[in-house]
Amino acid sequence: MQGWRNHMEDAHIAELDLNKYNEHQSTDLKAMFGVFDGHGGDTVSKFVAKFFLQEFLRKCPQNSNNANNQFEIELANNFIRMDRCVLSPEGAQVTKSFLDTGS
Repeated sequence: MQGWRNHMEDAHIAELDLNKYNEHQSTDLKAMFGVFDGHGGDTVSKFVAKFFLQEFLRKCPQNSNNANNQFEIELANNFIRMDRCVLSPEGAQVTKSFLDTGS
């Protein structure tokens, strides 16, 4: 441990049923779990926990017939999209609201 913190800076997602987000039929995706490290603050980890899943589902294929390894590619791309979102003017406003409200 690098040092004690006054509060938890990490954030997480734990979604057991991704099919409830699919308006069509069931996907090959079943669940998603993620822990996002705060690295000196919880603002970005909260941002990513809030938007990671919806952005991933917006971009990912609905079944494995679309392309080999497409899920893995979109998962990796989603981390890049999260970086871009946080750095965008809109993302800056959202992260500022996390700082202002503490949520």
